[in-house]
Amino acid sequence: QSEVQSAIGSARSAQVTLDNLLNSPTEAEIATAQAQVADAESSLADLMDGPTESETRDAEIALEQSLVDLEEAYNNLAAATLVAPSAGTVIAIDANVGERVSEGATLVTLADTSQLELTIQVAELDLPQLAIDQSATVEIDALSGQQFSGVITHIAPSSESDSGVVYYPVTIRLTDSDLSKVRAGMTAVATIENTETAAQDSWLVPTTAIQTQNNQSIVMVARGQETVPVNVTPGAVQGEWTLVQSPDLQAGDQVVGSVSTYLDSNSGFGRGPGSGGPPPGN
Repeated sequence: QSEVQSAIGSARSAQVTLDNLLNSPTEAEIATAQAQVADAESSLADLMDGPTESETRDAEIALEQSLVDLEEAYNNLAAATLVAPSAGTVIAIDANVGERVSEGATLVTLADTSQLELTIQVAELDLPQLAIDQSATVEIDALSGQQFSGVITHIAPSSESDSGVVYYPVTIRLTDSDLSKVRAGMTAVATIENTETAAQDSWLVPTTAIQTQNNQSIVMVARGQETVPVNVTPGAVQGEWTLVQSPDLQAGDQVVGSVSTYLDSNSGFGRGPGSGGPPPGN
């Protein structure tokens, strides 16, 4: 409507200019004014007739493309929204706002801290003694003096190896109602219950703690401000642990060694250096 009004105004203005020139015009001025009037009348006629079929088709194509672009923008916005697959606690963020990431990269790590698990390495000779739902006792280095109950929830169907030692990953879920002090990544030791009774004075120590001195196997034990050697007789190897016998080892001794069995949150176990702990009794 505004374009029509503008065209009408232009036609009237051109007509006024022509009328003024007719009073004392030159031929060039008259020709220019007549051309302006003709252009204005032509523009007005086009507007009164409405758009051509070609113009209408072009406008429809432009509208359809705009709708496609709008839908794509909505899809891109939805794809940029992170949605957690399940409820949990954010324990790691590995990307920054505006940063480009590759496909399949981990952006955020979630953990269900109410379902803590420990994956241990069990020697193949000991595997037949284990079963799903079998009870276990878990001791955590950082929570000295406390024991937690657990059950076996998964026994790996295939073996793995570390430094030539074959073992099977076995997952134990902690079943205590209060795990508020337990954190993912803490170093822990599990004792499987109802297995065959070990010999008297038998202890589990980190395999890395066993040394040879004067043709005798020893472990170094921290007692007070000193570290003293204790003679041991190595037995079965249980992954990163070795069953040893020694009447000189006592409950509460700190054996110098390293382990890599950590607590985790429903996602296997981490690997890395750990500290030696008191050898659990059998």
